Amino acid sequence: MFTFEVQNISTAVTRIVASIFLLLVLVPAAYGQQARQYSFSHFTTGDGLASNFINATVQDQDGFIWVATINGLQRYDGNRFLTIKSLEGKAGSIPSDNVSQLYRDRKDRIWIAFVNNQVGIYQTRQFSFLDVPVAGRPAQQQYTGKYFLEDAEGNLLLHDNNALYRYDEAAKVFRPASSLIPAPKGWKIARIVLDSTTRRFWMCADSGIALYDLRTRHLSYRGHNTDHNAAIENATEDHAFQVMGRGDDLVYVTWPTFSWSPLVFHIDMRTGLKKQYILSEHATLAYHELSGFLRQKSGRTWIYGNPLLMEWSNGYTQFLQVPNEYRNEQSIRFDHAFSAFEDAERNVWLSTDNGLFMFNPDAQVFTSYNLLKYGTASYEAPVQASAEMKDGSLFVGCWGRGLHLFDKGMEPLPMPSSLAPYQNISVWDMCLSEKTGKLWVGLQPGGVLVYDQRKRTTVFYEPPLFNKRTIRQVAEDRDSNMWLGSQDGKLVKWDAKKSGGDPTKGYSFILQTGQVRKIHLDNLGFIWVATLGHGLLKIEPQTGRVLQNFTSLDRDGYRLFNNDPLDMTQYDDSTLIVTAGCINIVHTNTGRIDQFGVAQGLPSNTVQSVQMDDQKILWVGMLNGLCRVNLKRHITTFFDRRDGIPYDNFSSAGVDKLSDGRIIFYTDHNFLVFDPAHFFQSTQPPRPTITSVMLEGRALSLDSLRREGALDLRYDNTSVTFEFSCLSYIKQKKYHFFYKLEGVDKDWVHLDNDNRAIYNFLPAGRYTFKVKSENADGLHSAESVSFPLIVAPPAWRTWWFYSLVILLVGLGLFVIDRERLKRLRSLQQVRTRIAGNLHQEVETTLGNINVLSEIAKIRAGTNVEQSKEFIDQISQKSRYMMEAMDDVLWSIDPKNDSMSKTLLRIKEFTEGLRSTHGIDIDLIVERKMEAMQIDMVLRHELFFFYKEALQFLIQHNRCEQIFVNLAHRHGLLKLEMLTECRGDMETFKSQFIAGTSTRVTAIKGSVDVAFDRKSLSIVLSVPA
Repeated sequence: MFTFEVQNISTAVTRIVASIFLLLVLVPAAYGQQARQYSFSHFTTGDGLASNFINATVQDQDGFIWVATINGLQRYDGNRFLTIKSLEGKAGSIPSDNVSQLYRDRKDRIWIAFVNNQVGIYQTRQFSFLDVPVAGRPAQQQYTGKYFLEDAEGNLLLHDNNALYRYDEAAKVFRPASSLIPAPKGWKIARIVLDSTTRRFWMCADSGIALYDLRTRHLSYRGHNTDHNAAIENATEDHAFQVMGRGDDLVYVTWPTFSWSPLVFHIDMRTGLKKQYILSEHATLAYHELSGFLRQKSGRTWIYGNPLLMEWSNGYTQFLQVPNEYRNEQSIRFDHAFSAFEDAERNVWLSTDNGLFMFNPDAQVFTSYNLLKYGTASYEAPVQASAEMKDGSLFVGCWGRGLHLFDKGMEPLPMPSSLAPYQNISVWDMCLSEKTGKLWVGLQPGGVLVYDQRKRTTVFYEPPLFNKRTIRQVAEDRDSNMWLGSQDGKLVKWDAKKSGGDPTKGYSFILQTGQVRKIHLDNLGFIWVATLGHGLLKIEPQTGRVLQNFTSLDRDGYRLFNNDPLDMTQYDDSTLIVTAGCINIVHTNTGRIDQFGVAQGLPSNTVQSVQMDDQKILWVGMLNGLCRVNLKRHITTFFDRRDGIPYDNFSSAGVDKLSDGRIIFYTDHNFLVFDPAHFFQSTQPPRPTITSVMLEGRALSLDSLRREGALDLRYDNTSVTFEFSCLSYIKQKKYHFFYKLEGVDKDWVHLDNDNRAIYNFLPAGRYTFKVKSENADGLHSAESVSFPLIVAPPAWRTWWFYSLVILLVGLGLFVIDRERLKRLRSLQQVRTRIAGNLHQEVETTLGNINVLSEIAKIRAGTNVEQSKEFIDQISQKSRYMMEAMDDVLWSIDPKNDSMSKTLLRIKEFTEGLRSTHGIDIDLIVERKMEAMQIDMVLRHELFFFYKEALQFLIQHNRCEQIFVNLAHRHGLLKLEMLTECRGDMETFKSQFIAGTSTRVTAIKGSVDVAFDRKSLSIVLSVPA
C-alpha cells in the first residue's frame, strides 16, 4: 500500500496529540447507540497459518482461498491450511517465502508478487510457479510497491514504482506500457483504479487526482480538465494516496501536512457536490492511517487501515465503526490491516498483522446486544424477559439492572417518565395484555409494575399474597386475567373482571407448588405451569382445578424426562413442547409424551428454553449452545460461539418471538436476536470437492490423480485418508457430509463435525469413493463426487500366479506320477528278471535232478555206491534250489525293501556258511551302510553277488578263512574279499569273472581280482 512520509517529527507529534484530544472529546458521542457488531472468524498460526502477518488474500476458480504471508503461500479449503514454501533448486517452486501480492485475472489465473520483486503466475492445480520477467524495469535493490490491475479490454497491467507494464501473452513477459494509460508529466502515481461502468481510469498521485477516459482517449487533471469533469474540477487537493471511482461517485483520500489525520473526500459528479470527512468525528479513533477501500457486490463500502475498520453506508453519509478490540472469540483486534477481499459468497477477508479475519455482513444471522440505556455506555447484565409493544419498540428486563427500551433497530430509546423511577428494579418477567395493551412486569421482591402505554402511566403494587417473594412469571389467559407465579411456588390469579381493571385488587390464591418456572396459555385456553420438583401442571383457568400433573414418575410413555421443566412452546393444537432435561413432546389429547434427546441427535440433555418459528422449526437454548431441531425430519443443527454467538450459555428465563418472526434468546450477559428465515435452505447444497488425499500420512498430488483417473495402491500400502469440503466459508450454513467406499461400506456414513474419511486397511480390489453434502434442512447435493481406487493384489494373489501354481502343481504331479510309473516298471523289470533267473535256475536244477535221478535208478541195481553219490547230488541240488527260491522270495518281499534288511540277510547267509562248511568268515560292515538308500535292483544283485562269490571261493579254493569288508567310499559301494591262494589262480580268475559278469553288468559295477603267491583279493565297486 502507498503511504506518504510525515514531513517532520513535530508534524507527527502534532497529529498524535490532536488525535488524542479528539478521542477524549468524541468518546461521549459513542454513548447511547449500539456498537456495530459482526462475528469474525479469526485465523492465526494456532489454526495453521504460516505467519500472523498476512499481506493479501484471493479466491481461485475452484473456490479455494489463497493467502499471502511473510512465511509462505497458503491454500485454505475450509478445513485446514496447506503451506507452499520456497524450495531452492526445485523446478516450479515459488522464489521466496515472503509473498506480497495476489491477484486473480479474468482468465482465472492467480498472479503473485514477492518481496524480492519477482512476479509470475501460480498454477493452483499443479502447485507450480511460472516466473514472468518484467522487461525494461530498472534494477531494484529493495522492494517497491506494486499491484496488478486490468483494463476494459482485459489486458493485464502491472504498476510498479510509478511505472506501468502490460503483459504480453505471446512472449509471456511484461513490457513497458506507459502510453496505455498516460499520466500527467512529472506526477508520481500512487494508484490506478478502473471504473468499469464508465470505462474511466482514476489516478491518485502526489499532485492530486487525474482521469483518463478510454472512450474519449482524453487525460484530465487539475488545470487541464479536457472533458470538463465535475470531479476533476472540484478535486483540488494534493498528495492523494487512495482513490475509488464508481459511476457518478468519486472518493479519494489525502493527508495535508497541516492535518493531524487523513481527510476523506466524496464528490457527486452529477451535481459537483463535494463533501469532506474526518473519520475521527464519526468514531473513537486516535492516530490512524487508511490502507484502502473495499466495495462489495451488495454495495457495502469498507474502509480499512491502521488501526481501523469502518463501514461507509447510506450513500456515503455515515461512517459506522467496527470495534477494534478483543471482547470475545468473535471480535476483531489488529494494528495494521493491509488488504481486504470479497469472495464468491460475499465473505470479507481482512489481511492483518494479527492473522486473517473473515466475516459476512450480509449472511450474519446472529446478533448479540449488550444492555444499553439512552445516553449511557453499554454493559452486560442477566436478561430475564422482553415484551414487544404495538409500535415495535421493545422492553427488555434484567435482574439487577431493571428495564431497558429499544427501537426496532435495537437502538436505545428514552424511558417513559412514569417508568423512570422504577427502571432499576430487578425484572423477572413481562407480559403485554392483548386486550388492554398494558404491560405487566413481575419484580423482585414480590411486586408488579403495570404500564399503560396509551395513558403513559405506571402503577406499582406489592400484592400481600406474595409476601415479598419474587414474582418469576406473568401470563394472560383468554379472559384477560393475569396468572402470576412466585419464587416460593405460589400460583396467583388476578381477575380482570372482579378487579375492575385495577392492578391493586382482584388477586386470589390458586395453589401451592414448587418454584414456578414457566406459565403458558395453550391454544385451547388451558394454563400450563412448569414447576421445580413438582413436574408439569395442566390447570382449568375458570376454576383453577389441576386437570393433569405430569412427572418423571409416571408410567413409560407418559412421563417427563425429569421433574424440573423450565420452558414450553405450542407446536400445534394437540402438541406442547416442554423442556425438562431433553425435549418432551406432550400430546395434550392423549397424555402421551415422546422424548427427543441425545439419542435422537441433541448435543446434550441440558435444554433450557424453546421457541418455534414460522416454519415449525424448534429453536432450543442449551447450557452449551443453540440447537435448531426439525422434528419432522429428525434433523438437529448445532450453533455455538464458532457461529457468532458471543455467549452461548442460554438462560432458563426463556425466549420470545417478535412480530416480524425474529427470535430473542436471553443469557446472563446479553440477549441474542436472529431471524430464523435466514436459516431455511430451499436450494441444494454445493457439490463437495475432494481437497486432499493422504497416503500413509503423505499428501498426494490431486492434479496427478485427476490425470491418471484413479488412485493405484500397493497391497502393503493402503492407509488412505480423503478430505473434502463444500468450499463454503459461511459456517452458519452447517453443511455436513455422507461418504461411502463402494466395496467396503454397505451404507452411507454420516459426518457432522469432521470432513475426513479414513481407511486404515483395504484388501485388494477395485473401489469407488463417493461423498455427498447435506444442508440443515435435509437437502442433498445434486450429485456425489466419485473417486476410483484400485488396490493391487500381491504377486502371490494374482491370476497369473494362481495359473503358474496350478501349472507347477500339475507338472509336479506329472513328474511324480512318471517317476512312480518308472519305478513300478523298474520294479516289474527287476521282479521279471528275478523270476526269469529263478525260472532258469529252477529249470536247470530240476533238469539236473531228473538226469541224476535216472542215472541213480539205472545204477541202483548194479552200483549201489555210485547210485548213492547221485542221490547225494540230487539232495544238494534240491537244497540249493530251495535256498535260491527262498532268497528270491525274500528279495521281492516289500517288507525287506531296505538296506538294513539286506545286510541282515547277508549276515544270516554268512553264519549259515560258517556252520555248513566250518570256514571262518570275518564280515565287517561299515556302520553308515545301514542308513543308505539303495534301490531294490542293486540290493538284490549285491546279495546274490556276495552269495555266489563266497560259494565260488569255497568250491574252487578250499578256503579256511575269508575276510569280507563292506563299505562306502567316495561315492562307491565296495565289497572286498580277501583269502589265501591255492591252485591255479589264473583259471580261477577267468572262471570267477565269467560267472559273475552278468550281475556286475546289471548294477554297472566292476570286479577286480588280484592274487600273489599267498593271497587272493576280490573287489566289487558299484556307484551308489
